[in-house]
Amino acid sequence: MNKYFGMHGWKEFYQNRKSILAEYHRLRELTTNRPVKTAHGIAVEAYIRKWLSEFLPKKWAVTSGYVIPTLYRDKVTLYHYDIIIYDHLNAPVLWTEGNEDDSSQGRFRAIPAKNVAGILEVKSRLNKKNVGDMIEKLSEINNFKEQLPLSFISSGIFIELRESDNTKLSILESIQGFSKVHNFIKGIVLCYENDEMASGLILAEKIDDDKPSSRVSVLAKPIDDLAIYQNEEGNIELSEEGAGINAIGTDRNSWAMSKTYNSFIILDQIVAGIQWSRGGFSEFCIDLISYLDGMDRNDKDRPSFGRIFDTFERKPTEAQPEEKQDGLPYLEVAIGTLEDGGHVKLIELDDGLEIIFCIQVTNTGDAGAILSDDYFTNKITLDPGSTATNEKRIKATTKPNSQKTEELRTLIVNKGFNAPYRVVYYPSEGEKVFKVVERTICIKESSAVFV
Repeated sequence: MNKYFGMHGWKEFYQNRKSILAEYHRLRELTTNRPVKTAHGIAVEAYIRKWLSEFLPKKWAVTSGYVIPTLYRDKVTLYHYDIIIYDHLNAPVLWTEGNEDDSSQGRFRAIPAKNVAGILEVKSRLNKKNVGDMIEKLSEINNFKEQLPLSFISSGIFIELRESDNTKLSILESIQGFSKVHNFIKGIVLCYENDEMASGLILAEKIDDDKPSSRVSVLAKPIDDLAIYQNEEGNIELSEEGAGINAIGTDRNSWAMSKTYNSFIILDQIVAGIQWSRGGFSEFCIDLISYLDGMDRNDKDRPSFGRIFDTFERKPTEAQPEEKQDGLPYLEVAIGTLEDGGHVKLIELDDGLEIIFCIQVTNTGDAGAILSDDYFTNKITLDPGSTATNEKRIKATTKPNSQKTEELRTLIVNKGFNAPYRVVYYPSEGEKVFKVVERTICIKESSAVFV
């Protein structure tokens, strides 16, 4: 798990999602040879309802069953939904279907519309048919939306995107239909077949842009395969279509970020798509409890916990060519001289030695360079023909109770101490193309040489 980290609760969210998926796959395996193929879907709905009833604040209850609008005739359509979230303290249960052998989450309850806080539908597989069926079912809400609370939300849960459906971009066009569902917030796809940690947030919103747009060739990609890197200056580079990041300020001066893959389409002023990330499930859960409490996405009091963030690999930097090139800088690195005329100084510390030496960098090319040897925490501009010197300090420490400073000094005197040196630069004018010069320096008591 060294590729990612998270806020308090992220491991619990990860385990909750993993448990839902494990139950789904267990039930699917059990029903493979049974005549009723939808049994595993019905059973996993009950598992999700159980999880929601444990996750949501106790003022909300979770059931499957019927939403009952206020009507003045008996012969009306009964609106049945997979998951109904309702006001546990104030909602009457008009009737219950099921027997004592059914679990609490296996029974149907009838709840008045005015006490319904949210409705969710569940489908096993993200494909065009299931998206269409879910939209059709959730659109029934529009028939009685005036009787629902202002903070009412609707959403959908798909268990998986299989790789066989990954190139079917017509699914994105189908997702646009969610924009017509009353108070639809983001939906969720719990997993992508080729990345067990990725979950996808489903978005469908009206926008002002009327220019048709489709940016990607597949619906999902494994998060670790995305060409997202940290460059030499510490900035994030997105090197492929659909790649993106979500950033959250962790304090005044730092950010935590997660990698995303975004497949979307813009058509008829509606943007529809799926945003995949490791933290999609926790973000969906945060959205759910926030919207139920009447908070919008920009509310400063929205909860913030359980999020998963990624670490970013450094983008490989091309080595400086062996020969100079016209119109470009070229660096030559040498061992410099300290103020006392020597090349190395050893200073004894309580727990080891501080090794001081000097690096001399000369730009022998015919263009200026901006360079740094500390990932651009500090940088200088070096004009053609100019030389810069930099005093470097390395601390060599002893292991507790195992090696004295004098023994460490003897080791350096006799065998030397190898230290890597790395300087990166780009032209001071024109395109910012990074080049790197890397050397290994062997340091002894009074000398330093390149190995």
